Amino acid sequence: MRKSEQHGKAEALLLLNIGQLLTLRTPSAIGARRGRALGELDIMTDAAVLCLAGKIVSVGKTSDALKDPWIKKHTRRLTKIDCAGRVVVTAVEATTAAA
Repeated sequence: MRKSEQHGKAEALLLLNIGQLLTLRTPSAIGARRGRALGELDIMTDAAVLCLAGKIVSVGKTSDALKDPWIKKHTRRLTKIDCAGRVVVTAVEATTAAA
């Protein structure tokens, strides 16, 4: 457990200046992906990702992230990583419920 988690504070991570952000998000997808939709990637350029307590909570353009009121207010508690135009791939953790 990290020190910030021990004190009840969610760790905040902001990835900035992502050259290409690959996600499984598509505007037309409703519900679980099936068939051909599984092979479609959403690629954003000049992107930013905000994570709180290890979970992605926001994805968008770097310029929009830097103007976001929540990010401005909490900038001191954010760990910022400049991705310098690199490619970032988001991951989804699969969970299963016991019957």
